[in-house]
Amino acid sequence: MTLTEVNSMMAEIVQRCNLTDYTYHQFADGSAPNLPYVIFDYPESNNEGADNTVWSHISALNIELYTDNKEFSIENELEAVLKEHGFFYEKSEQYIKDEKMYEVLYQMEVVING
Repeated sequence: MTLTEVNSMMAEIVQRCNLTDYTYHQFADGSAPNLPYVIFDYPESNNEGADNTVWSHISALNIELYTDNKEFSIENELEAVLKEHGFFYEKSEQYIKDEKMYEVLYQMEVVING
């Protein structure tokens, strides 16, 4: 998957889940859209290689869904998109009391090939 394809998948998630927006890493201070929205990033890599060369660029991919209420239908649709794109993911969630929002975190790996 290329970085452009990951970005296109994020746009598909926004459209199919009826979210307000998405961005990489974080919205600029004071410019976060209304809930619900998603953020994605590549927090680390787990590359494979041999002979002092990286042969396969493998990046962790985190997708964070933010909602004001627990939204099972949004989560189900987001998970359907991930499955359609062939992702195996782990899922966790937390309530962020100071922000009065839920965060559902999807963690997976993606092979970046371009």
